[in-house]
Amino acid sequence: MNERLRRFAQWAFVEKWIDHAFYELVLMRLFFAAVIYDSVNWGRTFSRIVDPNGLARIEPLQDTLLWFGEAEHLEWLRSWFWLPLAIYVIGAVPIPAILSVLAVTVSVGTLENSDGGIGHSYQIVSLILLAQLGSHFYNSFGKNSETNPRPTWQRCLLADSSMQNHAVHLTKVTIAAAYVVCGVAKLIKSDFLWINKIPLLSVQITKANLRDYYNTLEEKTDFVATRIPRLVVEYPNIARLFFGCGLALELSAFLALRGRRWAFCIGLSLIVLHLMIDQIMSLTFWTHMFCLTVFYVNLPGLPKTWNERGNKPL
Repeated sequence: MNERLRRFAQWAFVEKWIDHAFYELVLMRLFFAAVIYDSVNWGRTFSRIVDPNGLARIEPLQDTLLWFGEAEHLEWLRSWFWLPLAIYVIGAVPIPAILSVLAVTVSVGTLENSDGGIGHSYQIVSLILLAQLGSHFYNSFGKNSETNPRPTWQRCLLADSSMQNHAVHLTKVTIAAAYVVCGVAKLIKSDFLWINKIPLLSVQITKANLRDYYNTLEEKTDFVATRIPRLVVEYPNIARLFFGCGLALELSAFLALRGRRWAFCIGLSLIVLHLMIDQIMSLTFWTHMFCLTVFYVNLPGLPKTWNERGNKPL
């Protein structure tokens, strides 16, 4: 038994760095740049911090954060935000470009989460940017730079394919970690009784439908609103099996690091999971789904996904 576990662990936790083609890397950055732009709430302004969260808890930073929340500054940032995004897509001066974009996403996100309600729909964008920033710092100045024959100033000026592939790999690691942490948090918060407590989800589904009713004053009479909460209570074991598959998928998201096909299958499965959650709980995670589509499903790289050579690690 121990030998089987050892072999499984050896198989499951071996990461494969995929050698993405140049066009794949460019299109990934292009599509992700569109996700970044859409993730910033340009239409919402902030004049004060109601309930400090994250960086807003550091009082010296509050005035700087509020600068990003003023209407005229947001409009100015919006009109020029395309510039660092374009530089990011090209792959030039990656560290300053990512830092500029990250400053906006983190600041606006912090203000939103410090306004009395906390959400994590757009958190994944800043996490990915942080991972890519760390990758470029490591490849430009860290130990990995010793194996790169290019001078430091050239690596800082333009990221080559090996640096770009490393950034994409760390992006995949970050996405996988986000889902695994989500699954582990469910278990810890429920004292590892999450599966057993699944019938209680009927209450959450009903509350979600009532929330929509109070927002629109239109009563839902469809199958999801009327029958699913009752079915969860009437058939608890089937509900445990159904929702438990979602938990298992989150906990096994790290398998996406094993190669193109694993990334494609895990990414597509997580997208389906999000769509089902949207229908049942009215919780939309479009940003997560777009990130999964860009980096895991990788539509431009589909021909290589099902090609043996395209699945070999670097």
